[in-house]
Amino acid sequence: MEVWAEKEKIEKQGLKVIGLLHENIPDEVKDFLEGDFWGGPLYYDEKRTVFRSLGDGSIRKAGLSGFFDYRAWKRGYEAVKKAGRGNLKGNGQVFGGTMIVGTDATACYTFQEEYFGAKANINEALAASSKCTGVTPSSL
Repeated sequence: MEVWAEKEKIEKQGLKVIGLLHENIPDEVKDFLEGDFWGGPLYYDEKRTVFRSLGDGSIRKAGLSGFFDYRAWKRGYEAVKKAGRGNLKGNGQVFGGTMIVGTDATACYTFQEEYFGAKANINEALAASSKCTGVTPSSL
């Protein structure tokens, strides 16, 4: 399940949902915002600080084996099907992830993408964030 689809539950816990970019390609940002992918604020992490945090200090990148991962191809196909098109612009090697940060700047939850298109388990993320905020998932 997409994080953005659970935005209301996350915000009920007093947290905000934002997106971070590791590169700023204006046409790509525009397409992403106009597509049905993300409806919230996007920020450019020019120094890739958060991406380094997700990678335990280094930027995680896929090697040649990532190109042959069937799960990545499957997710890519699903994304193209949803968007109606795709492209090969930008650095396609950098892995992303999901990070939930509490109001005290403590990371409540992190998920490192292991293959392109991998998604965090939203139930695990909500449960972890509730520990940070004190809001129980059953009350959401």
